[in-house]
Amino acid sequence: LDQAGIKCEILSGGGTGSLIYDINPDHSVLNEVQPGSYPFMDVDYGKNEEKYSIFEPSLFVLSTVISSSKSRFVLDAGLKSHAIESGLPTFFSQYKSGESESESESQFPWNSYEIENGGDEHMIVKTKQNLSSESNNSFPQVGTKLALLPGHVDPTFNLHSTLYLTRDNRVITTAEICRGPL
Repeated sequence: LDQAGIKCEILSGGGTGSLIYDINPDHSVLNEVQPGSYPFMDVDYGKNEEKYSIFEPSLFVLSTVISSSKSRFVLDAGLKSHAIESGLPTFFSQYKSGESESESESQFPWNSYEIENGGDEHMIVKTKQNLSSESNNSFPQVGTKLALLPGHVDPTFNLHSTLYLTRDNRVITTAEICRGPL
């Protein structure tokens, strides 16, 4: 544009995959960034830890334990609440890898569990093979609320109608989500 003599005051672009470069003044020509989903993050982007470690997840799906047995427990958050084409959700405490956890979540050995797809309405959480049966007493009780970090935030976001904004585990306001194509 410069070579053609066209003045362009706003150079806009980018996305989650390029944000780390787009915000670096040494590598970017942009003066406006379209950040994509990085403000929310998800399990898939979290796997790129080296590149995205400066971001923390901020969007979770609140689920409830609806049944429990000796070898598993079931959550009320299945395919109708999570898009899984980039992978299953994980527990927020598990994703944070040992950072501070809420008191209600800290009693569970998150690395000892695997989340499996349970269909439209459920996620099944089982113990890993190497966990002794004595440890099953640490399963969360029916009714326990657990925050799940989506495997892929964009399509998961589109499955919901309301966003609950919280601070210190308290809802401070809500926002309507525009779903589907605009």
